[in-house]
Amino acid sequence: MPINQIYERLGIALGKHQMYGRKLMKEQLEYVYIVPPFTFNSYIKATGVKRLFASGWKNLQVNREDTLFISDHVDWNDILQAIKMVNPKQVWTLHGNGSYLKAHIGGEIMVKVLN
Repeated sequence: MPINQIYERLGIALGKHQMYGRKLMKEQLEYVYIVPPFTFNSYIKATGVKRLFASGWKNLQVNREDTLFISDHVDWNDILQAIKMVNPKQVWTLHGNGSYLKAHIGGEIMVKVLN
């Protein structure tokens, strides 16, 4: 929710959303629950719930009945657009080779490569 609030302050409408609570899931209404990867497996025994995993890895996108064509990774153009919109003083990279971004941006913004 704190990240959603940042997007909304920047004028990006995310649509109707609310904070997750276990009571909501027990009601089994038409909701989509976006949970962090470390809690994903805690819903294995949940009834009436379709569990789909957002991942750039194709083998993680497939469920018995469904395929989720979405990635939790951003592409190069999206990274550059986000940097332009936010105008940060620093960008930290965690996955992939951040040295490419560092070389592209040059000395304008500090790029910290964490991997």
